Amino acid sequence: MALVQGPRPWTLEGDFDPSYDDAERARNRRLLTDPRLTSHFRRRFPLRFGRDYEAMIRALGAVWDCPDDGTANVTGYCCAACGRSRPEMPVE
Repeated sequence: MALVQGPRPWTLEGDFDPSYDDAERARNRRLLTDPRLTSHFRRRFPLRFGRDYEAMIRALGAVWDCPDDGTANVTGYCCAACGRSRPEMPVE
């Protein structure tokens, strides 16, 4: 299977990842559509400028990319494609 090049749309279609609680899942979902996303990013990373949406949501930890299939998953949810949780993924 060929991986899609570039950012993929994020999903929360996977099962709940038991490593995260409901509050963390809700925080990550809200952050993805927060009109103040850039402000949150700049407050946490004041020396990083010119970041786009895809880079900001990953740096803030709201989304993780499955290393096996490239699926962009909301943090707190298992991979929608392979079903593995983020902690089950191999450390690179």
